[in-house]
Amino acid sequence: MDLPESFILCRSKSRDPIWVIDKYMEVGIGRTMVGELTYQIKYAQNFKKLDELKVIVKHSVLQLRVFRDDIRSLRQIDAVVAVPSSPGKQNPLPRLIASVVCDVLDIPDWSEKLTRVGSSGPAKTGNVVTSSMFRVETSMTDRRVLIVDDVYRTGSTIDALSTCLRSAGVRSIVGLCLAKADRGMN
Repeated sequence: MDLPESFILCRSKSRDPIWVIDKYMEVGIGRTMVGELTYQIKYAQNFKKLDELKVIVKHSVLQLRVFRDDIRSLRQIDAVVAVPSSPGKQNPLPRLIASVVCDVLDIPDWSEKLTRVGSSGPAKTGNVVTSSMFRVETSMTDRRVLIVDDVYRTGSTIDALSTCLRSAGVRSIVGLCLAKADRGMN
């Protein structure tokens, strides 16, 4: 199996680094390998593709772990949180990715300490995600947290969650997403 050729490093509005494993998840036949796997699992509910995606995530995290020691390095992470699903929706993909990341890095998954209490609607329609849509159930004082999401569109979800986590005492945040959506999806 081929692995993604490159990572891209994005920045949230609060300047947190966000790693994207594969460059673009385009509409239609132009999807990359990771974009297609993400689409098949998230939208077509084809969970047979999950093992293939897990291998890619594992190898990607191992590559990012050996990245030089600075704020972008996954070596500096204390805990992982998956972006929670909106109320009434089930998107297991961020939790599944978080589980793989936790296994590779041997760090705790704190996803259960986070809930989503509001919904903005589909991100591709331009709805806004705000920090008030999330609730942290415990103190995370002085922690270095990796936020895991499936698709990076505008960065608003990770940015809103970063704001919420910082109010709970988080010291630093790095994001990790599977694929970056083509601007045509926004």
